[in-house]
Amino acid sequence: MYILLLVLLIIWYVAIPLINTARRRGVTLSSITSLEENQKDKFWIINAAASWGITLAFLIISLLFGISLYDIGFRSISLTPNIWLTSIALVLGGFCAIVWTIRMLMLKYNKGEPEVSQYSRTKKGRLTMLYTAVTAGVCEEIIYRGLLFFLLQSVFINIPTSLVLIVSSVLFGCGHIYQGVSGIARTAVIGLIFGLLFLATGSLILPIFLHFFSDIADMPSLYERTV
Repeated sequence: MYILLLVLLIIWYVAIPLINTARRRGVTLSSITSLEENQKDKFWIINAAASWGITLAFLIISLLFGISLYDIGFRSISLTPNIWLTSIALVLGGFCAIVWTIRMLMLKYNKGEPEVSQYSRTKKGRLTMLYTAVTAGVCEEIIYRGLLFFLLQSVFINIPTSLVLIVSSVLFGCGHIYQGVSGIARTAVIGLIFGLLFLATGSLILPIFLHFFSDIADMPSLYERTV
């Protein structure tokens, strides 16, 4: 039964976006940035609502299959005895947090031309951005770290943890194909760090927080004057 859920997850989050992009039917970053301000808000609100709905559907199916919330990372932080894994995960996570903090400060005090943004520069747009960042942080970590890790290890009993980490990160990158090749690569690397934090802490708490942090650091219009 787990293999069916794994196949459904990969089809929905990876295969369909890849097929749509190949057929030029999928959403791209440039197509979003070209939208009018109010259309950008509408797009992200609908997209976030759909993400919550789909994630909830997968959670319900998982519960029906006997998978508990604890199984997929809804638990308190408990550092692994593996000192190397813990050290690498925390160092990389801390480094990312510093880089993203610097990025946010640069955006806030930028005196030059505003960056092109996929989000609107309206007051409503700021709320939409925060809503989108929370949605991505929670929903994507539940799917790509919590549920995907559990399913891969359950379906492929003897699969090395390192391979689970790599596979989940690659799939996470492919799920962001709308960002282009560079976006896929960057997202896969970031997903690798989130995965390390998940393995090191045994919890989704830090990956969710850092994911949210990474998203708001990549929203230029969040730090500009509203229109």
